[in-house]
Amino acid sequence: MVSSEKVWDGNGLLSRLYLGYIRWVPHPGKLRLVRALYRLFFENRLVVQSDNGANIRIEIDDYIGWAIAATGSYEPATLKSARRLLNERPGIFVDVGANAGLFSCYLGLEPGVSCIAIEPHPVQLDRLQKNLELNSSIRCELVAAAVGASFEILPMKDPHKGNQGTAAIAESEVADLWVAGTTLTDVLSKLGCEAVELMKIDIEGYELQAIQGLDLQGSARPRHIILEVNELAEPAGRAATIDYLVRRGYGVSQIDGSDYVPGEVILESNLIFSDSLSTAQ
Repeated sequence: MVSSEKVWDGNGLLSRLYLGYIRWVPHPGKLRLVRALYRLFFENRLVVQSDNGANIRIEIDDYIGWAIAATGSYEPATLKSARRLLNERPGIFVDVGANAGLFSCYLGLEPGVSCIAIEPHPVQLDRLQKNLELNSSIRCELVAAAVGASFEILPMKDPHKGNQGTAAIAESEVADLWVAGTTLTDVLSKLGCEAVELMKIDIEGYELQAIQGLDLQGSARPRHIILEVNELAEPAGRAATIDYLVRRGYGVSQIDGSDYVPGEVILESNLIFSDSLSTAQ
């Protein structure tokens, strides 16, 4: 079913026709033809455009790319909420685990918004850079590093085949590559960032360590944090991450603004944490 929250469409006539075919024309053997047309016309250059004018390249054999091609959206409620927050109070958006830059490219076009995009995996960093080049008006600082609770060299696993968003810090020292690790406090300090309006953290289970490396008593304490909470992860780890922020003065809600009730399904696997003190002002 095509999402009612369509955000992305083709950025030209040919790509719009192709995506329309994917979304609306059912017939036997369709997937084979979809792939053949992609190889013929769009290999590594299928560009889609968002409802606010952002452009990104997608790959239809990737989980996120296929979701966008087939439904017109990926995490539409999260994008909508992030856009609303930055429209209400423009400022700095910090994209931790930026991947190919879907959020940085989309939100970076909003008036008064500048971005800091953090991505340690070299393949995803290359995709991120190329997508930012498609949106030359975006003000974005790129940081090629992992973030955690301390300064260290970290083992990293390549993404699973078919899902570029699953590159992750390894649980053991069996690594596909090693990446430099720093802290969010150090990143923000080096870039002279004194206030963060919105931070999104999606780093495949390493979210708590990243938050532990952020000075939540300092001036760069984020006003809002969108945090991936993987429901397949160990429950105690999810609870510890949520509790860490709640104990430090953040209120928590579902991504659509509704109350978060522990044990209920988490919409798009993301929660919003809002600074109780600053949002009350």
